[in-house]
Amino acid sequence: MDTAMVKRIPGHSFLFDVGHAIVVDYDASIKALLKEGNYTQVHPEITAKNFPTKKKGKEEIVVKVIKLSQRPLFGDRGFEEEMIAIRNNGYEVVNLQELLTALCYIEYRPSILALGSKIDIGDSLMSPFVRKGGNMGNVVGLEEV
Repeated sequence: MDTAMVKRIPGHSFLFDVGHAIVVDYDASIKALLKEGNYTQVHPEITAKNFPTKKKGKEEIVVKVIKLSQRPLFGDRGFEEEMIAIRNNGYEVVNLQELLTALCYIEYRPSILALGSKIDIGDSLMSPFVRKGGNMGNVVGLEEV
């Protein structure tokens, strides 16, 4: 898994940048977003309790899929430097709600991580990923980061 979804910080000062404008309803439940996305497999830890959002209401954002040059591992120097470069270009990582909303609008098949959402399971830090299509159908799972 070497791709991550990030968003242009709201404000759209650079609309010429390739991305997709979407409206995220932060009041929509994770359960409703999963149903809307027609996911065939969902990891049991993917719940609103485990991935809450502090945002409320609706917000228009521009999302862009960025291919990472290496496997995302928080604490890894190379990965951290790459994330700093992405943030310096005006992007931030998306959370699970933003990723699930984006994939209702964007047809994208490879796995995409929501690095803005994390959960600690045992001794592992995990982020949700979404993969659409393929022989396993639409999948929402967890990937160690």
